[in-house]
Order: sequence, then C-alpha cells, then structure tokens
Amino acid sequence: MSKTKGRRQKDRMGRLIRLILILILLGVIALVGYAYSGYLQPEQRSVTQPVDLDVD
Repeated sequence: MSKTKGRRQKDRMGRLIRLILILILLGVIALVGYAYSGYLQPEQRSVTQPVDLDVD
C-alpha cells in the first residue's frame, strides 16, 4: 500500500511542477507580448535649452 501512496505523491508533485512551469511560460509570453504591443515605450517630447558660448 505504501508503494501506491508514494506513486500518487510523485504524480501530484509532477503535476504541480508541470503547472508551475506552464504558468511561468505563459507569464513570459504575456510579458513579451506586452512589450511588443508598444505600451512600454516612453513618452516623447521636445526639449530645448539655450546654450551660452563664450566666444571673443
């Protein structure tokens, strides 16, 4: 009976590890998709600043 119980625990652990790996993979795919969608680009604005040149 202990062999059956040990086998069930291994099956559960294997399923849990597989689930975690699938969730990590989906998270990476979601992050890459979000990055390529353009939402991670910074705002663009024009900045001008006067410069004083000491020319004699």
